[in-house]
Amino acid sequence: MDQLHIENIVKDAFWKVLGPRDSLQGKSLAARLSRLTGLDELTVRGALGGLSQQRWLGGVSVQGISLGKVFPLADRPGPIVPRSLTKWVASMIAAGLGPDEVEALRPLHNQVEDLEPEDQAELVKGLLRLRAEQAAFINQPSFLVSAKFLLGASKILDQLAPTALKSFGINTTQFTGSPSVLLTAGPPIPKNVVLVENPHAFWRAITCKALETTAFVVTFGYGLSRHSDDYGNQLAALLEGQSALLGAVCAGNPPDIRTLLNHSEIAFWGDLDIEGVKIFRRLQSGIPRLQVSALYIPMIRAALNRSTSHPYIKVAAKHKQQRPDPDGEDFCRILLEACRFRAVDQEIVTVDEIIQCSDMVLEKT
Repeated sequence: MDQLHIENIVKDAFWKVLGPRDSLQGKSLAARLSRLTGLDELTVRGALGGLSQQRWLGGVSVQGISLGKVFPLADRPGPIVPRSLTKWVASMIAAGLGPDEVEALRPLHNQVEDLEPEDQAELVKGLLRLRAEQAAFINQPSFLVSAKFLLGASKILDQLAPTALKSFGINTTQFTGSPSVLLTAGPPIPKNVVLVENPHAFWRAITCKALETTAFVVTFGYGLSRHSDDYGNQLAALLEGQSALLGAVCAGNPPDIRTLLNHSEIAFWGDLDIEGVKIFRRLQSGIPRLQVSALYIPMIRAALNRSTSHPYIKVAAKHKQQRPDPDGEDFCRILLEACRFRAVDQEIVTVDEIIQCSDMVLEKT
């Protein structure tokens, strides 16, 4: 390795160690640069001496010995332009974009870097068409809009940074996501409504006699979050959203979904854990009259037994749950105290317990 190559390596390492500062303490500089470059300290000192002779570096003798604070005499290097950005800018210009349009879409270079330049140019042309015609597609699903304009791909539009598209002139908020579907079951005139966190508990509930008096509601499939183990937060997100809700009847002949959600006697039943309490709070912010179902009673009893409860551990998928602010409704304090150290999933509730408790609520104590 020749001296010029060594000096260039030390230069790069020096800029990294310097960061945004103007100077560095010289006492341990050679050792730090040695660890960073893999060069021995003697070689590093030789490079520092050479850079001092070239007037590239100050505060170092020609022998490479630090004289106090070490500081650069050369200009800082400019930011390195990623190859993905260079390619993307060239494609945008080839597609006919002006300087302001190119600047607006620059942030997308990482998301489109695996496209060939010809495909990038076609993508830009599609964005131009979408910008011109977007008013005709207000309230249309984004995946349909994407497939029509962007290389026949339904997912591209949702993958592109909305802030960049907005700067370009495309308002993605006017397009909708997947239809919001909630599964429902129950009698025509239910005594009460129970919002259920997990589908497995929902299916058990709607196969027993509880369905004669109680209506049950749960999210369908992957919902908005796309995570199959996050049904409760999907339910909260759906009810917080502004888009129209669709109800799919699974059993019985319940009223429409809006009527169910406006029922005077409506309660939540989820897992007895910290996340379940957070979901209840989210739901209650949109449905202030929401109560806690008495279906929690057998779960609270189970939490007292080591064989029917579990700690917040990885194997139970609860290791990331964090205790929320204890302030809030009496319901929340009751549940948080019950699941303070151990949790119980709602699937533990038996059919007999569902029949017994589904039309009642947890009383404040």
